[in-house]
Amino acid sequence: MGRTIMDREKIVEEVLAFEWQMFIRVNDSGGKNPLEKSLPSVGEISADFRLHRTSQLAVWSEATLQSYLRDLGRAHHIGRNLMIYKYARMGNLIPSENESPFIAKIVSAQLAWQRAFIDKHPRMMSRGRQLAGEEQGLDWASFSTYVQAELETYAEETLKLLYKDVQRYQAEGRSMSEEIYDHLAREQGYASADAAEKKQ
Repeated sequence: MGRTIMDREKIVEEVLAFEWQMFIRVNDSGGKNPLEKSLPSVGEISADFRLHRTSQLAVWSEATLQSYLRDLGRAHHIGRNLMIYKYARMGNLIPSENESPFIAKIVSAQLAWQRAFIDKHPRMMSRGRQLAGEEQGLDWASFSTYVQAELETYAEETLKLLYKDVQRYQAEGRSMSEEIYDHLAREQGYASADAAEKKQ
């Protein structure tokens, strides 16, 4: 018997719980133990964080989601905060620890999709990240820098599976950027990203 939509939603909720726990501790100076293993309740996850991360995860296969959940579980077990590593890499504060050949391939595909989406939705994306080039601090690190830094936190198996997802999208003539922003738009009350663009 195949897995249900609820099974996928459960995986996403577990991913969000791990990610949120790591995210809120990036600049945590409140004296809490950063290695504490209790997960926050779903209700504590901010709406904005949930919106953007679920939209990102919506384009992944279930196999990729499961692999990433295992990455998060392993990191949690040893007390490694993947968000801290990601932001440190975005700021070029530490050297890369991941030289997987899949990273450059995924970045290249996502950069092409993002460029095409921006060209089609200039008003909607007018305040988004630059695609590449001069950095303006962590908040405005370029899209390519952001994607590269995040991918470097993934294990090799997750990267391999995500690249398979990318190849499938390419073979089907689909765009991950289009579908991510369609998901975002629907969650904000629009029929699609195209409809949201017309309202800008």
